[in-house]
Amino acid sequence: MLAATGASPFTGASTLETLNNVVRSQPDLSVLSPRVRAIVERCLIRLPGARPTPAELMSLIGPVAPSTRPWPDAVNALAERQRWELSSLLGDSGVPSTLVDTAAPTGPPPAPSAPASVFDGSSAPPAAAYPGAVPGGEPRPPAPRSRCPRLPPRP
Repeated sequence: MLAATGASPFTGASTLETLNNVVRSQPDLSVLSPRVRAIVERCLIRLPGARPTPAELMSLIGPVAPSTRPWPDAVNALAERQRWELSSLLGDSGVPSTLVDTAAPTGPPPAPSAPASVFDGSSAPPAAAYPGAVPGGEPRPPAPRSRCPRLPPRP
């Protein structure tokens, strides 16, 4: 319904009222065309299992003809108005402005300034920086802690 009218069927004055409307009220679908109303009514059935499946929805909707302007005229007008407002705010002079340089590279790529891997070793911190580290070796994780108290060994 929101897509067809621009208004939610359950909107209230507050979040609590909106949630209450979802649970307790019947939405007013009179603004919808009869064909769309029949589909929306089935989608708003309270029991999820009674609602149409995606395949059933596709059969209810039927074939949709391709269009170069899939949005309603009001949506297209709003998009154009917003595009114009953005252009005027950004000082667009009709010259395309892009942050990406589309020129072809002229030489080899620059050498990386950071190691290719954290395991390179070239910039790794000393092993002592890791708790449980073995001098000259790889860091190892701490031993798992037991939740039970240790019992003395059996004789």
